[in-house]
Amino acid sequence: LGIFLVRTGENADMKKLMAALNRGVNVSALLIALFTFVIFYLLGFESWLGLSFSVISGLLAGIIIGQGTEYFTSHSFSPTRKIAESGKTGPATVIISGMGTGMISTFIPVITIALAILFSYLCATGFDVQQMMSGENLSMGLYGIGIAAVGMLSTLGITLATDAYGPIVRIGKRSPKTYGRPGCSWKHYCRHGERICDRFRSADGTGFVGLLYRRD
Repeated sequence: LGIFLVRTGENADMKKLMAALNRGVNVSALLIALFTFVIFYLLGFESWLGLSFSVISGLLAGIIIGQGTEYFTSHSFSPTRKIAESGKTGPATVIISGMGTGMISTFIPVITIALAILFSYLCATGFDVQQMMSGENLSMGLYGIGIAAVGMLSTLGITLATDAYGPIVRIGKRSPKTYGRPGCSWKHYCRHGERICDRFRSADGTGFVGLLYRRD
């Protein structure tokens, strides 16, 4: 459903194009969160509410990691701009600055995943801290962690779709018939396709589709 919300006008600028792709991802995440409660309730789980929040904790963790990655890898934010600025003094400073920024960027996913594991475990066990390591709670808590991982990957369909946008644009850009046709909308999308593809591959997409098309 989120894919059908990704649309813009012919004269959309970079901001509107990014807003359309973000809208599809965000709406998909919201629908997953809502249907999680319904599905667990219909399945008849006794702790359906806690398990639903376990899934949502994984879903939120995936969104936070994606946004953090976008911040540290997108040309629109300061980390990559500082790396580019360091190139004025030579390649060595670029390497040092890039490695330092990369190391700093890991704290967001590490802390987020650690908190998501803890929160999903507690949600699945009903926040029974006193008996959290008992046999029943341990089994339920591990199930909560596993289902949180499913929640983290639940938006993979829409994120892979955004990842495929860049290769599709590149193919259209190299097509003389399409690119040379007067008034063809591909001309507009090709102006922004490279930047959008790079941004989403680093942030939300997995890069699988990009790797497949990179062979040509």
